[in-house]
Amino acid sequence: MKIAYPYRFLLIIGVLVILSLIVMFYSNGEDKTSTDEPEVPIVEVVPIIEKEPINMVEEQSKYKKASELGMAKDNADAGDSNADIFTTALNNNGGITIDGSYYIGYADEDVTNNQIEIIGMDGAELIFDNEDITVLFDPNELKSLTIRNLGFVNLNIKKSLFIVHHGDEGKSTKTDKIIIEDSTFDGEISLYRDRGVTSMNPNTVDFGIDTFVFNNNTVTNTTLSFIVLTDMPLRHVEIGHNDIRNFKYVFFNASITNGIQYEDEIFESRDYMHVHHNTVINDDDWWAQEGSGSYHAFVLVENLEVLYEFNHVEGLKADFDVSLYDAYLSSRFVTYTNNTWINNVSFEKDKIYNNLIKSKGGNVNGVPVNRVYTNNTFIIEESYAERLGQSKEDLFVYFYDLTTSADNYTIENNIIDVYDLRFVKSSDLISHFKFNNNVIKAKYALGSLVIIRLTDDDLPTIQVNNNTVEIEQTNDHPSGDDVGLRMIGMVDDRSTKTNTQKAELIEMKGNTIVAPLTYLMYNTIAKKIEVDDNSITVIGERFVSMVNNDEHPQLLKIDINKK
Repeated sequence: MKIAYPYRFLLIIGVLVILSLIVMFYSNGEDKTSTDEPEVPIVEVVPIIEKEPINMVEEQSKYKKASELGMAKDNADAGDSNADIFTTALNNNGGITIDGSYYIGYADEDVTNNQIEIIGMDGAELIFDNEDITVLFDPNELKSLTIRNLGFVNLNIKKSLFIVHHGDEGKSTKTDKIIIEDSTFDGEISLYRDRGVTSMNPNTVDFGIDTFVFNNNTVTNTTLSFIVLTDMPLRHVEIGHNDIRNFKYVFFNASITNGIQYEDEIFESRDYMHVHHNTVINDDDWWAQEGSGSYHAFVLVENLEVLYEFNHVEGLKADFDVSLYDAYLSSRFVTYTNNTWINNVSFEKDKIYNNLIKSKGGNVNGVPVNRVYTNNTFIIEESYAERLGQSKEDLFVYFYDLTTSADNYTIENNIIDVYDLRFVKSSDLISHFKFNNNVIKAKYALGSLVIIRLTDDDLPTIQVNNNTVEIEQTNDHPSGDDVGLRMIGMVDDRSTKTNTQKAELIEMKGNTIVAPLTYLMYNTIAKKIEVDDNSITVIGERFVSMVNNDEHPQLLKIDINKK
């Protein structure tokens, strides 16, 4: 039977479509055995808040101006009367427009309206110079708070201004949103202090804060922790485009107290935090204060996911033993990218918590963590110690700290230029470790770039490719520590040493290494080790061997240069 031409054409087209679908099935199906590199889940980061342009003229015209309500400008003696008018306006109208400089003292009544807006005209500010501590708002009474385009100044260096403070009671109510934008804060000021009631389960009680935004602000010269939001649900947080100069303690603290009744539930109730484009600098005469707590850091976060990007943190320092970091990110998913880290140092010879990368925990309810550190610059200048009158021997800093199991730990395209770098000494449970395309320069170094723990169930892959490592040290490390310097190590934590389970792959290609190595690899146990196209120069007399075991004898034949 002959098929008419139009139908023959359609038949051919149909056959071609079927063939193309078959090809697509076999090329894009689930069989990934042809790829050498295991796939790692990618965390998709989306904007947390839909932003619309703010029309400041409209904002400033929503409420009566302070001068129209009878507040007295530039009058230090009018602080209490200004405070009364200010409070009455908020209670009656929900907002006020500040149109000049006004001293604020103590009001006879508290603010009871739970939805507050304070908008400033250009150059507007509230000035505080009170004889005792000042608290403006109770967080348990707030449903929403918006502050825009306003200056806060505290002239009294001994009596603090708390804009929002929980007092003796913890957070037991729900706040929809806190928006603080385009404002300035100078002096002994804490913006927001709140903590959750630790006996409350967020799965059964709706409390905490849904949205917290702190953008385009300037903060200077406060010894207080500026924002404290502990032990409570925090759905979405954004800290962006702020200029911060001179603070002590922790600038933004969103931690969870260890061991509280609903610790895991609080963790799971904190969805997303975006910290971006902030410039944070402490001048040379601003140091952490002893007795001020366990941490000195820009941000301290525990939540499900954090994106920390395009931040510049410089000059955080202490002369006592304190945990000191730019960012302590104990989140399930951490993305830390395009940041600049300069001279953040604890000058304490026995310190153990001063890391370039601090993302220790985050494994809650058995879910392994995911860490991505890319395109960052870390610098410690040798001249920094001399400038501050400190010992150069205390300029050392630790590399990274992880105390939980990780599905993925990626460190790529970073520049690390420090005086004394202490790599890891203990093993970590990491399924996929990638250290690629980095530049490391240091005068001294010790420890291992990475030490992976091998178990019966966890069979890791390790990539160390296309890095440049230059360590100047020629003799023993000045600390006297004889651990030496190694690139890749493993700890055998299998139930039996005859277990056939091994790491899937160790890959080390295209690296240029000039360093006082003792071993290139130590106790490596893997099904496959690929070491190709590396330039390895060993400095000093500490070198022992390329590898310490006989798992892969071909490694002993790798060419090295001695200097």
